[in-house]
Order: sequence, then structure tokens, then C-alpha cells
Amino acid sequence: MLQEGSPEDVRSEVRHLIDTFGRPGGGMMLAAGNGLVAGTPLENIEAFLDEAVRYGIAHRRQW
Repeated sequence: MLQEGSPEDVRSEVRHLIDTFGRPGGGMMLAAGNGLVAGTPLENIEAFLDEAVRYGIAHRRQW
């Protein structure tokens, strides 16, 4: 997803993962797997990090 998707694809996947696995009390770690592959678009990395923080905070406030 990070290498081939659009920034919006990346954001959508981050939201899906947080909605699916995020639980009260924490315990979820969102990461880029085995690291970032050379040539991964910077826009996708920024979208991943931004959405993880922004949506993750909003998700926690729901509890």
C-alpha cells in the first residue's frame, strides 16, 4: 500500500486498521512492517504518519 497506493489509499487503510484493531486501553502498534522500501513516495509516508496521529487521537476520544 505504501509503495503503490495513493496518499488517500494509505489514509483509508490506516483508518481501517485503527477501526479494526484499536481498543480501549491501547495495545495497538501501527508500523510500516519491515521498514520502508527505497522509492516509497514521500507523500505516502507523510499520509501514513499524519493519519495515524490525527485519526488515532480522534478514535481514542470516542471512548
